[in-house]
Amino acid sequence: MENSETLFTHIATGSLNRRAAAISSRLAHKISYKSAADMEALSDLALLLYINGDTDSAKRVCGLTDGLVFSNNFNVWSFIHSIRGLKSRILREEGKGEQAESIIAQIEADHLTPGKLMDREAKQELRLRIKNRTTYNDLASRDKIEQAPTPAGAAAYRFSALKSMILCREMDGYPLIDKDKLEEGIKDYTAELLRLSAYSSN
Repeated sequence: MENSETLFTHIATGSLNRRAAAISSRLAHKISYKSAADMEALSDLALLLYINGDTDSAKRVCGLTDGLVFSNNFNVWSFIHSIRGLKSRILREEGKGEQAESIIAQIEADHLTPGKLMDREAKQELRLRIKNRTTYNDLASRDKIEQAPTPAGAAAYRFSALKSMILCREMDGYPLIDKDKLEEGIKDYTAELLRLSAYSSN
């Protein structure tokens, strides 16, 4: 695994996006892969790099989660899964379909890992129910964006939604989701975010 401090320091000094640089600087000092706050920050960093076209650094950031073993703590692992979903997307865009699919297969396996309260069968039933009822508007957070009191709040909801949209785009089994529409939504949200200085490198 790549040395995280070296990578974060490189991004902090080289990224033109101030938010990405600030996140990298903080994570260079301390990061815990068991911390929900740190994994949220890591997912933010990877996505910021990706939407600004630095796919190599984004993939390297995503790669920091390689080898982590699922803990059944979704407060942490929802962010790790979004990171891995982004890595799957990057690999697919690079023509590395088999590697991309293996990441998604592991995410699906994680969702079915028995926990203290639910066995594999119960988790499989829950996973199917969630997939069957998930709609585009759920992923895109349309209501939250429209009701946000400030443009900055709407942008934050859009950025968060983009993580879920990217992960779902790489997965199968969502009967109410049109992947072409989802891909268009991902590109639209990316373009809208890049108009704002907080999310762009301009």
